[in-house]
Amino acid sequence: MHLIHTIFEPHGDGPHPTILALHGRGANALDLLGLAPYLCGGRCLVLCPQGPLQIPLGPSGPVGYAWFPSTGGGPPDMTAVQAAHEAVQTFLEAALARYPCDPHRLIVLGFSQGGVMAYNLGLYQPERFAALVALSTWLPPQILDRAPNLAAAQQLPILVQHGSRDELIDVGRARQSVETLRPLHLAVTYREYDMISMDYYYADQDAQCPSDEENATAIQQLINSGYRDRILISQDVFLKMMLTSYGGFGYGYILRHFVPRLRRLGVSEDDIRTILADNPRQAFEVATG
Repeated sequence: MHLIHTIFEPHGDGPHPTILALHGRGANALDLLGLAPYLCGGRCLVLCPQGPLQIPLGPSGPVGYAWFPSTGGGPPDMTAVQAAHEAVQTFLEAALARYPCDPHRLIVLGFSQGGVMAYNLGLYQPERFAALVALSTWLPPQILDRAPNLAAAQQLPILVQHGSRDELIDVGRARQSVETLRPLHLAVTYREYDMISMDYYYADQDAQCPSDEENATAIQQLINSGYRDRILISQDVFLKMMLTSYGGFGYGYILRHFVPRLRRLGVSEDDIRTILADNPRQAFEVATG
């Protein structure tokens, strides 16, 4: 198999529902693997290939990986996107033959630049996938131009999620992607989030992110209004200063700091379990049930 990759394999002989998880620019094959035990209760086999393009992350020598070169917000180099597309297709064929994957319950999921890849794979060959998940990403219109049969994609559930204060990929690009897809009668579900632990003021936009007290209070009000089963929460870690080793809150912020806020506001343990475990599971079970 020509792409370096990591894999999470559930207990049992399989074949297992499978998620092809494509990381963002600057990450690697380990980046999304930590999600595997939490997706559908750890029942899915998760394949995490590594982008073939090595990129420097700083002057001291660390490197990350990408699927195609960055164009600074401009249209992507579709020749490079297509080359990466073919590399992932080749990897997927080999992975399906090597691992106990269920080819009839196969989800393609991508984050950031990996989301562009997920759009490209899913819309180009919609009959191959049970669902498409696009996280913090955008849809280049050139991908639709090269899709051979968008009518077939009407049967493909598409989940798009984005943070409302994403500094790297503006939320407007996700909204525009969704508005581009809807006239095509595709089954798109869009979820947008005020990012927890992001109590920042952006002077260039004169924009203040909501505080976590405001976020927690809003969640409490949604629960009281009967929307408990429709709430998902997320945390964004995209700067070095957010890691615990550099003085930040790290990846455990929601469990260590935000959940206690919910408890203090009177949110029950049953409600917390539903939001943290049951609702994310249900978001994927449409494709794995």
